[in-house]
Amino acid sequence: MSKEIFMKYSKIIVFDIDTALDMLDQENEGRLEYFERTTKSKAFKLLGDVLGGLNKEQVDVNMRAIMKLEFDKHITKELTNTVKTDFISKIESKINDFNLKYIQDYNLYILEGTTTYLKTLVPVTKVIKDFSKLQNGNEFENIEFTKMEELIDEMKSYHEFVAYKANSYKIIRVNPKHLRSDYKLSDLRNMKMNIVGVVIGETTINDIMFDAIMESDDQKIEGNLQIKNLEDQIDNINNDRKSEKYQNNIKLNNFDKNKKVEIIDVIIAGIK
Repeated sequence: MSKEIFMKYSKIIVFDIDTALDMLDQENEGRLEYFERTTKSKAFKLLGDVLGGLNKEQVDVNMRAIMKLEFDKHITKELTNTVKTDFISKIESKINDFNLKYIQDYNLYILEGTTTYLKTLVPVTKVIKDFSKLQNGNEFENIEFTKMEELIDEMKSYHEFVAYKANSYKIIRVNPKHLRSDYKLSDLRNMKMNIVGVVIGETTINDIMFDAIMESDDQKIEGNLQIKNLEDQIDNINNDRKSEKYQNNIKLNNFDKNKKVEIIDVIIAGIK
């Protein structure tokens, strides 16, 4: 039975139109038919509004310009709004039928050492004239910070947050391209959003750190194969607790960085 949670958003912060369309395909007769039905009425109305009252020559000239520029922009905007509305009413209101996850009243955190943290930090480096004059500035002399954001974007499309409420937490992933109204990743920390997403698997906080991305898969597999039984697992945890790295991580927050938790890609998020 569907879980009815359909409520209007007062402000939408994140919207993944591609995933929304994939799900609407299952509700409708397919992508092409959905586009044709949605755009046809929008297109005729828009053309009538723009070209009404013009003579034939003016219509021909304006038609060419519209088809290249404004027409596409308006239709794209109208289509996006229609997809968003249809997703909220047809998919989000039947969230269990599509095996989606609804997250409410969680605080979002950006953890130091993640690509999300690095991406939000990069703009600050643009105002630093001489890194050598900073404390330990010699450590940065071989790093070209102007390329840092480009590097991060080439390595990853989605960036992680920890969503925390009481003693429960999940890892949330957001694609910056899905942000609306000129919001940035750093803005999400100040909001209590309602989030609908799809669970794509499980991971640990340690595995979303930038260092872990640089680690090869065979290193991870080798590490997992070395943990063969319960005694080995206990020994491994005890060794981790003794390590300086583990102690430093604990000081950052109370999250268990080795615990497997759900990782959720955000489809739509906003304020209701």
